[in-house]
Amino acid sequence: MPDAIDNLVEMLKGAVVRVLGEESHGSGVWLAPGHVLTCAHVAMCGALTVEWAGRRYDATIVEAVPRYQGDGDLWPFPDIAVLRVSGADTHPCAWLSDRPVSLNARLVAIGYPQMYPVSAGLTSITGKCQGSSDIMGGTFIRFVGDEVAEGMSGGPVLDLTTGAVCGLIKSTRQPGTSLGGLVVPLAGLRRLPERLWCEIWRAHDGVHADGEWARTRQQLADAGTAKLLGPTLSPSDEVTILGVLSRLPVREDPATVLRKVLDRDHLRVDVPVPLDVRDVLYELANQTPRPGELFGPVRLAISLSAAVSGEDRDRLRDWAVRVAEKLGQSAELEAWHARPTPAADAEPTIVVQLESDALKAALYRVTMWVHRGDRIDKPEVDAVARPLAEAKELVRLLLTEQLRRLQGQGTVEFVLPAELFDEGFDELITGRRGTLGNKNPVVIRDLERLRDPSSWHDWRLRWWRLRDGTAATEWLDCAGDSEPEQLEGRFHGHDDIGLLGLTRGLDEEMREALDVALNAGIPAAVWRRRSCVAHPPAPPEEPCIGHRFRAGFERKRSEHHHQTLPYLVKRLRNAAAENPAGADFRDIVLLWDDPERLPEPFVPLAEPTALQGAL
Repeated sequence: MPDAIDNLVEMLKGAVVRVLGEESHGSGVWLAPGHVLTCAHVAMCGALTVEWAGRRYDATIVEAVPRYQGDGDLWPFPDIAVLRVSGADTHPCAWLSDRPVSLNARLVAIGYPQMYPVSAGLTSITGKCQGSSDIMGGTFIRFVGDEVAEGMSGGPVLDLTTGAVCGLIKSTRQPGTSLGGLVVPLAGLRRLPERLWCEIWRAHDGVHADGEWARTRQQLADAGTAKLLGPTLSPSDEVTILGVLSRLPVREDPATVLRKVLDRDHLRVDVPVPLDVRDVLYELANQTPRPGELFGPVRLAISLSAAVSGEDRDRLRDWAVRVAEKLGQSAELEAWHARPTPAADAEPTIVVQLESDALKAALYRVTMWVHRGDRIDKPEVDAVARPLAEAKELVRLLLTEQLRRLQGQGTVEFVLPAELFDEGFDELITGRRGTLGNKNPVVIRDLERLRDPSSWHDWRLRWWRLRDGTAATEWLDCAGDSEPEQLEGRFHGHDDIGLLGLTRGLDEEMREALDVALNAGIPAAVWRRRSCVAHPPAPPEEPCIGHRFRAGFERKRSEHHHQTLPYLVKRLRNAAAENPAGADFRDIVLLWDDPERLPEPFVPLAEPTALQGAL
């Protein structure tokens, strides 16, 4: 064991660099080919030079978080910077880990202190983890037992239990003493932009696919002193599978990958959203298998092998067989191969509900579900009643994140009180640019109908006819008669009506007509938010915009009869955006109320996620 620890310290020393700025200097560590990791407060000091192995190289900042110190004496969490170094073609890289550090774990920190002449060589100090400190917007590791001198900031901290670099030196507690200081945990890398985070770890894992770090860490594990990753995944198995994963193309949302391997409809609310399949591996490795259950990382390797070909597929399968044999799970692996292939996921539907507060009607609470066929993924429940503008902004943020997880796929349904039917949720900007309604089918649903089951029988009958293509469409024209009593007789007397069309917007008269239709169980309605211009008593010489809307909608519906109405309306929204000739369809609204998939707004099927801090 002493030889393994000595070897790890020596290897780490070979990967430590001096970072020179215009006004100060610090330390850093090679984390991937051509890239150095250091502290933001070290890097944000003008033009940068990296000194390593007796040579100096120009360096530029790829990303620093945060870029400004703020008002405090210390830079806020995470105080991390990634540098790109020019001209250093070959160099070692340290093995990094963002796993938590155990209390009292022995630590070695390495850097270039300024307590000696600037020409002094590398210095290592030893100590241990004595808990953490929650300050400056994050949680730092407390390093105690030796002097943390100026100039060591940004230098790596090695965990002698795992054999991995667990953090960066940030600051001293008191100069000239052995009180130690603070260490930035590498979990702080998650504050970097997501794409950069993925690129860094993939480059890191690729360079370590079969190297001295893995072999030495395995020596620690074999000696019984190393903390194994999860219940049984050894360092050599870990580095091998990470090397393969680093080359795999990103074809599916990592959260979906994890959910499929776990065979769960939703993830626990305490599970962080995985940013890459690397996160999925660690989450599975940290879960203890139930009796007779195949180890999670092995299930992951088999699942991923089905989506790739060639050498990567063979490596994933070989790794799975080798690890299963080592764990005595060959029978479980065979059973996993023999299990029925799960059915393909139904297209997802995101359901967003806004419900007014019982005491303050102008305030709204937001609830969100993700439906996949008969399955319901975890909801998002906002415990705070908000003004409408704030609620819409929260909805925009939640939809942007959910659509990112679903890779943009899915229909979006808004379950709304009647006063919000014309609020224009389809015009929310999600993602980089473009409105929600132009990118996804967007419909609204009637919240009040969900509260009152008295119309559900008629609602279902009409829906089945609409779905089967046998339902009739009832249009209320601009100058037509829409007295509530007459409409009630009309709608209740014709149970084949499945779609109500309105040629003008939801003024007071049209709102009442729509309410009569919904109470009669009519499941769908279409209209424009913009009202048609008032008509004189005599018919106009030219068709009004309401008549053009009706004629155009029926024509497009006939031309695209194979499309469901939500996708047809999406097509019409894009036609209106693309061509002024399609302006008749601008601001189109579709109420599309499927009684066969109730959003269950009052009894969430999974533990909700609190969103109080989202805005």
